[in-house]
Amino acid sequence: MPGHLFAIPLILSLPSAIWAAGALRWLRRKECLVSGTPSVSVVVVGRNEAEFVEPCLKSILACDYPSDSCEIIFVDDHSTDGTLELARGIALLADGRLKVLSAPDQPESWGPKKRALAHAVEGVRGEILILTDADCVVPKLWIRSFTERFDEKTGVALGPALPPRTAGLLHRAYWIERLLVNLSMISATGFGSVASACGNAIAYRRSAWDSLAEFPYATLPSGDDDLVAQAVHARGWKVGFVATASALVRDLRPVTIRRELAAAVRHQSTTRYYPLQWRALYAWTIATNAAMVVLGLLACLRAEVLLLLIPAVALKLLIEVSCAAAVARRLGDDVSKFELAIGSLLLPVYLAVKPLLMLLPRFEWHGRQHFKGSGR
Repeated sequence: MPGHLFAIPLILSLPSAIWAAGALRWLRRKECLVSGTPSVSVVVVGRNEAEFVEPCLKSILACDYPSDSCEIIFVDDHSTDGTLELARGIALLADGRLKVLSAPDQPESWGPKKRALAHAVEGVRGEILILTDADCVVPKLWIRSFTERFDEKTGVALGPALPPRTAGLLHRAYWIERLLVNLSMISATGFGSVASACGNAIAYRRSAWDSLAEFPYATLPSGDDDLVAQAVHARGWKVGFVATASALVRDLRPVTIRRELAAAVRHQSTTRYYPLQWRALYAWTIATNAAMVVLGLLACLRAEVLLLLIPAVALKLLIEVSCAAAVARRLGDDVSKFELAIGSLLLPVYLAVKPLLMLLPRFEWHGRQHFKGSGR
């Protein structure tokens, strides 16, 4: 085999090295925590979350933060399963700390969640906005973990979100994929930028939110998290990431293949609007994963291909597993490097196929059919 081909393992592992470099820059950064208790508005948007809304809202109400400096707002997005009634029942027992709203129907062209968020934010009084979803629970120090990261230059702070670690191959693979998503968010923050973001763990300085002339890409059904955070950062605000166990949001919704396919289509629909450097790095990451899948298939036919595949896989695993394990420790999850290695071996197939979902014109989310290019 020609000698120059042995550069291929380096090329295939380089995207992993770039992501790891950003994450290591963040992990080595010394954080200066801000003292004080600024006023906070926690906003939760939910649609048909009767199964989860009670533990979600109760976990927020249980947060350790002065009640006179914190308001909690739940916005029901036209639920049909009793979510609104459950939220109102919790509000009756919350001593005025929880306000329940109904999302408006207008503007009709907007994405539904964006309508609900804009409606809620109009009336909030907090200096800091913290957003999460109604199918999650938060830890006791969640609010304080965010407020401590907001110095006068910080406009947006991203937080971690992971599902519970349960038994089963699908659940474990999904958990590791979500861990790597958190790693990519941390990496972008390490480079002083915003790539992706999780809408169930994100906070804004109210003045930074208000600095946006309008909701970015309002007609898109997705992008209420990543595209907004990118827009805030583009206006000169600093971005932070709260990678601690005290900020870790847990997603309660059971993992199903159908749900994850819909979520993948929804998330992929916004990447075309990302800043060029992140589109390029995501594309390169996807291409290298696809190349490894192809090499794996070719190795079944030609044994010499293993001379390329084995060093490429080994180098990729060394980088990803070491960095992912460090991030997991910061989040308080003690996952074994062996488990991370197995997940990293399986993920290239998923990551190579996932972008093909962008070709689908629509997706279903919370009982609605969405066209990717509009808020319908």
